[in-house]
Amino acid sequence: MTIPATDAPSAPRDRSTAQWWGRLLDGIFFAILAALAWGIVVVVAHGGASMHVVQSAAKAPFSIARAAIATPQPQQYIQRTEWTTVGDQVSLRIYPTEAGRRASAGFLGSDGGWAQVLAVTPDADKPGMREQFVCHWRFAELVEPGKASWNVEPWRPVVNGASMIESRCNPGAAEEVF
Repeated sequence: MTIPATDAPSAPRDRSTAQWWGRLLDGIFFAILAALAWGIVVVVAHGGASMHVVQSAAKAPFSIARAAIATPQPQQYIQRTEWTTVGDQVSLRIYPTEAGRRASAGFLGSDGGWAQVLAVTPDADKPGMREQFVCHWRFAELVEPGKASWNVEPWRPVVNGASMIESRCNPGAAEEVF
């Protein structure tokens, strides 16, 4: 027996309504995300958090256009690096800039920071060194604000993230004292 189309269950209509609501919520989510991204572009274009994000509705489109046209200059996160020896072990001292400290406190830019370390000290690309750097990047300013250098060592063991945090970014032995 064939069921006429008018007697078909209403599930397709319900599914269609659910899909419509899902698309609407997705649209709202992406609109909010775009607004947040727009706000970040405006802040970055005007020199950071000290700028008043909403100065006037008339200026905003021009700020966005100027930010899109300008070639962004990468922040200088690393002032310098220097290899040193503590006892019979080598250690790389990484001296962050104020911009690096601010970015690290906001958990931003660790890849850029590590790239800058490698640009001036290519022989720092050893197992575990990047992970130690990222750990220092994320936590050094929280635990010890203004610490002169973030020190990473090639002789330290490669460990998982939890062990890295438990060891205060110094797996295998306590932090060296200079």
